Amino acid sequence: MKNGLPFYHQSWFVVVMLFVFFPVGLFLMWRYGSWNSKVKLVISFIFLAAVISNIASPSKPAPPPIALNASASQAPKEIPVPATKRNEDILGDSVKKGLSAFPSMLCTLQSVEINSGVDDTNYVVVNLNAKVGYNKESTLSDFDNSAKYVFKEIYAAKLPIKINNCKIIFNAKFADTKTGKESSDGIYAVGLDNKAASQIHWDKIGNVDISQSVNDRYMHPSLRSMR
Repeated sequence: MKNGLPFYHQSWFVVVMLFVFFPVGLFLMWRYGSWNSKVKLVISFIFLAAVISNIASPSKPAPPPIALNASASQAPKEIPVPATKRNEDILGDSVKKGLSAFPSMLCTLQSVEINSGVDDTNYVVVNLNAKVGYNKESTLSDFDNSAKYVFKEIYAAKLPIKINNCKIIFNAKFADTKTGKESSDGIYAVGLDNKAASQIHWDKIGNVDISQSVNDRYMHPSLRSMR
């Protein structure tokens, strides 16, 4: 006790309680404080205004917790890697493009194969489903025109390998002239190597007679004997 008064009657304790727990501080100030009434009113008004302001102001939402270890709590999304097209698929698209450039009624794509030699040479074999026309001239014209547009797209294809030779085989159902037996083997085939292809002016393909440009040309006897 100081001056015979309990500590909670003394001004220093009242001031402390006003800041620590102001309801008790206000009670002690009015009940035991030695200050005049004007001081008590001003202090009461200040604390009352603070309470009203705190109630009237909207509460702010708590910020989201910060992830201390993002890699552990959330795995990174995998970026899909586009699948690499096979060389055969690229050439298959080239064959289709060539056939669409010359709208043949007799030929469609069957398969594309790439045969690689021991000396890093690459031979492309294109198999086409073919039909025999109403005569030999129209059939050969259709086959040769289809072949030259396919050759153009094959040698223009962007590949990681070099094409040394390309052979196009026209597979069609026909009857053997000797036995009369039906077969679906190659009735016509043309081959064009890289050197011969480089000498052709592909920008003037309409004027090219591919039968005169190819390195080898095969015609089945059944087709040869047609009229």
